[in-house]
Amino acid sequence: MKKLKYLLAFHRCINLTYTRYKTLKIYFKNDFETAWKSDLKTLKQSNLDLRALEKFALSHSKIEPEKEQDLLKKSGAETTFIEDTNYPEALKNIPHPPVLLFRKGNFTVSDFPSVSVVGSRQVTHYGKQALQEIVGYLVAQKITIVSGLAYGVDSLSHKLALEKKARTIGVLGCGIDELYPKNNQYWVDKMLEEKQGVILSEFLPQTKARPEYFPQRNRIVAGLSRATLVIEAALKSGSLITAHYAHEYNREVLAVPGDIFAPNAAGCNELITKNIAQAATSGEQVFENLGFIPKSKQVKTTDIPTVGIEADILKSFGGSAQMHIDQIVETSGLPLTTISSNLMLLELRGWVKNLGDQVYVRLV
Repeated sequence: MKKLKYLLAFHRCINLTYTRYKTLKIYFKNDFETAWKSDLKTLKQSNLDLRALEKFALSHSKIEPEKEQDLLKKSGAETTFIEDTNYPEALKNIPHPPVLLFRKGNFTVSDFPSVSVVGSRQVTHYGKQALQEIVGYLVAQKITIVSGLAYGVDSLSHKLALEKKARTIGVLGCGIDELYPKNNQYWVDKMLEEKQGVILSEFLPQTKARPEYFPQRNRIVAGLSRATLVIEAALKSGSLITAHYAHEYNREVLAVPGDIFAPNAAGCNELITKNIAQAATSGEQVFENLGFIPKSKQVKTTDIPTVGIEADILKSFGGSAQMHIDQIVETSGLPLTTISSNLMLLELRGWVKNLGDQVYVRLV
């Protein structure tokens, strides 16, 4: 991609958020080389925000696009751009998706829909038992597990997926070449060598982990998945940030209920009592509630219609985890009565599931 080095340079210079990317793309008609070589006065005319303009003025002269491209090459990572066909659709549909994803490993069709698993870094024996029961069942069904490669629940979830020969996606809160924590190097190497997953980051190479980067990382963890499962979390924890992102994105949130006197369970119990999460009590329950179909009962792709009204309804889901019937009407352009009757048929065939309140999830 010719413009990649300039996108990298802008990312290093101003933090290329989706809003900033769209602003520059529209004003400079997708010519990021011209945008990069423009003076501050011209950039002001593009309506770029003041903070970005200040960063550009301070850093532009110190950044060389060619060096940024070389750094990326040396890191061994590849880039997935938001307009690429292999950019995960579920992530593209969040309010502020990352413009650039730096990755090691490749996505597969079977990676989505996936489930994010987050939780305490000081996981208890009870938490480990719950993880083995619920995540163990999901990976046995070859559901891809997404997590943040942190200590505790994150690391155990990645390891369980790898041990069961399932796929897993690790999202970093630092550059792709700055693995944090370092203790996970063995599992990351195993994941990549055995082609069992992907390591992802939106941060440029040589970006050290910082506390403020982890909430950014958490939105990607939530955004990649149909659902987020929380296994043990205190009232103030990064896991709850991920859960709230998932809730904001209209994705399913599940939480393992715990001892009402245990600080490690307080966050999960609060999610459940506030109706943000449903209680997760077994792997089979979580699997069925999310509308997943056991491998033995899955529909052959040749059985799924490619033309006609049913095909149009299925296509209207795009990469969305779930959609309200009004959204399906808007996306498909079909009348409500037609949508309603055909959704019933699709549900009977096991191709969609009604989650209640006229919200549907595509299963095939």
